[in-house]
Amino acid sequence: SRAIAFGRTLAPSMDYSLLLVEVNRANCNALRDTMAKNAIRYTLECSAATAESLRAWLDEQPHVDAMDWDIQGAEHQLLEHTSDVLEAKVARLIMGTHGGPRAHAAMRNKLVARGWRIVYDVAHQSRMCTAHVSRYLRGYYAQPDNPDRFNWTALLRARGESAEDRCTRDTPRGPVANWDGELIADNPRFVNVSIGFSMSDMTLKAHDLLLPSHAKHERRRPSAAIVLPRSNAVHRAPTSAHMASPNFRCELVSQASYATCELGRSFGCDPASGSMWVTKCRGTFLCASHTVRCGWPPGLPAHNCSCVSPVTAAVAAPEFLPNSTPLPPEGTPFDPMLHTLNLLDNTMYEHHPVMSQVPSLIFPVEREYLVEWNGLRVRARYDCDIFNGDRHFGNHFYFYEVPTRWYACRQHDAALRSGIGFTAPALPMVDDEYHEQVAVYHAVLRAVAAHRVLPKRPLVFAELGAR
Repeated sequence: SRAIAFGRTLAPSMDYSLLLVEVNRANCNALRDTMAKNAIRYTLECSAATAESLRAWLDEQPHVDAMDWDIQGAEHQLLEHTSDVLEAKVARLIMGTHGGPRAHAAMRNKLVARGWRIVYDVAHQSRMCTAHVSRYLRGYYAQPDNPDRFNWTALLRARGESAEDRCTRDTPRGPVANWDGELIADNPRFVNVSIGFSMSDMTLKAHDLLLPSHAKHERRRPSAAIVLPRSNAVHRAPTSAHMASPNFRCELVSQASYATCELGRSFGCDPASGSMWVTKCRGTFLCASHTVRCGWPPGLPAHNCSCVSPVTAAVAAPEFLPNSTPLPPEGTPFDPMLHTLNLLDNTMYEHHPVMSQVPSLIFPVEREYLVEWNGLRVRARYDCDIFNGDRHFGNHFYFYEVPTRWYACRQHDAALRSGIGFTAPALPMVDDEYHEQVAVYHAVLRAVAAHRVLPKRPLVFAELGAR
């Protein structure tokens, strides 16, 4: 549902198909409620995922942009009996793994042997490490005031069955404390793997789908005209004097937008104000000898950006709290659309460039519903124990498991208590769901890029274990 909401925001005319499979009855009813609230078309199977039903659905699809599996150990048998049709139809697999590190390794080896390219690989935790995650991150679930909860230093130092068995996993954006394992894999039949999308990317790579050979002959649809914020704010190409100035010039370093960034047409310098401008363009630029990211948040027709150095990708001060957690220096510049926080090392990291494509939007606050950054509305009691009589909904303790979720619940509670009528949902923090969301949104960006070449191509997504 997050994928469809994001896709509709970026390309409202793009058709879509969504399959949801969920065995838990309460979660199934919640899915129906969420889809109705957001007016999303869907196919829902309230039963365990089977090879027969998955094959039947796949046979009806022209392609599948991504499948997200979290089926509590059934992934091994399902992959075994559907490998051929997955390879024939699916561009990306996002798979939670269960059963311990050895089971995770077996799944990875199966995918590699079948030719899939592994994009992200985080092993399932050992039993001793899941006990540490339960204690220090989740506070033993129903004990929110447990003094061990949020002891990030203890969690970072925790070990499992050996000194080498660390209970956090290193990622390009710092450590994460996962429980289940996760594998994200791309299919070379549909993806140009030489482009090499990864979680370490600092520039956007959203044009890596292999489209039919006739697609290159398709004409692109004309883009909508750009309307600038003010009638007197029309930006003109820099004069030759400005262009020649060695101290104030603009150059494109890396492009993050679909549309081409062209000097004098979609970006340029404004020496009089010490800034630069962009229209229908996003990226990293060299402006007045400084590296500047300009064009965020997406969704606005134009931006002016000061030519000063932004915050570095990761900032940590040498000073420590009593529990030895590093903090960014006081007064460090922070843009929530460009930077994110990792709670475990209390360090700011630059968002993956996929996240920078999420428009910054304002939504009205509804008492009964959380709203996510993609515009998806979910009934608050499904994710937030504090809106469900301090009880978990369904069969998992989601409120205690993922920092981004519990933080969103607390923010919603604060908005209601403060009488705030509008909200601008924040992008996720770095936690064990962050990289999965990057993979989901990247699959949507791929589909949008392909849709612009082939207007009849739909976004097709499936979620097995859809809570």
